[in-house]
Amino acid sequence: MHKIGYPPEPIATRWGTWLEASNYYCRNLNEVKNIVEQLPCEGKRLDKARNAVKAAGLIEELVLIENNYYKFVKIINDLEARSMTIARGYTLLNLLEFDSDPVSIKKYIQDRLQRNGITEIIEFKSKDVSLGV
Repeated sequence: MHKIGYPPEPIATRWGTWLEASNYYCRNLNEVKNIVEQLPCEGKRLDKARNAVKAAGLIEELVLIENNYYKFVKIINDLEARSMTIARGYTLLNLLEFDSDPVSIKKYIQDRLQRNGITEIIEFKSKDVSLGV
């Protein structure tokens, strides 16, 4: 039997944890299916889990997420570092490119940056530096 360890527990407000979990299931879906199907007990939650791992198109969707968004995990981790500055984070997010972006994350991030006024903060800081303030 292949040892796959415990699955990651995504945190609702942390995208990186969801991408990590998606990658875990992408790599280990067959083993997870075997484990879930071999559990000797019954119940509504177990029935739900059994149905979930058999869902049509599940592996294709997991592969799509991994192929298109898994590199975003490193950027998220970098952004969460204590040493990250607003200017550096802004630059990282603006330079972010995906080979394919089926759910339009790039547009979502750009919209959030505009709504949160980060551009104005960066431009204001740049003026301060150029004025010698």
